Amino acid sequence: MSDADRLRGGPEIGIDIGSLPFELRAMARKIEVHGTPGQSRKNSSGQFTNVVYLEGDQQAAAHLFAEENAELLDAVDFSESNIVQTSTERPIYDLILDAHGERELEWTDELVVERRRDGTTWVFEEDVYISRGGQRYRTNGRSDGVARVNRPLQELYEDLEPTITPSTLREAGVEGDTSQVIAYYRQSTEFDNTALAE
Repeated sequence: MSDADRLRGGPEIGIDIGSLPFELRAMARKIEVHGTPGQSRKNSSGQFTNVVYLEGDQQAAAHLFAEENAELLDAVDFSESNIVQTSTERPIYDLILDAHGERELEWTDELVVERRRDGTTWVFEEDVYISRGGQRYRTNGRSDGVARVNRPLQELYEDLEPTITPSTLREAGVEGDTSQVIAYYRQSTEFDNTALAE
């Protein structure tokens, strides 16, 4: 089977983009991770397998990339800048994180909650999550619309009951815009809203 036929069937590894017919070559994209100057060895060891896909098939490509590179991805410290992040565009990087199980997203009414494998939880206003890309994770300076919590939201809620306020959230280590955490508790049926400050 030719590279063109394989690629028409979905994302693939081992495709030579230069050998594709012109019309496919124009639509072909590649997830390619390469070393980045200044990155530590623990985040740049090993050779990643590239994945070629046709425009519009990014999600399937990210899943194949995560599957083919599972061991190398396990060695990456996603809590800091890493070669996967610096080698890919933000939408592809986000899809790789999802496919590798590095994070879980929960979309609620006007909020996005991102739970990381390392235990960190981020709570974003939906438009902040969508519009800021890689800058969405800043909690100092321009932190409106984003909060960082270093533990599960359920555990934080239980520790702070009976009264949860912006100041008790800050004292508990919540960074950034604490109103996002309170908004999440208000929206979720899991929590007693009487514990929340007005």
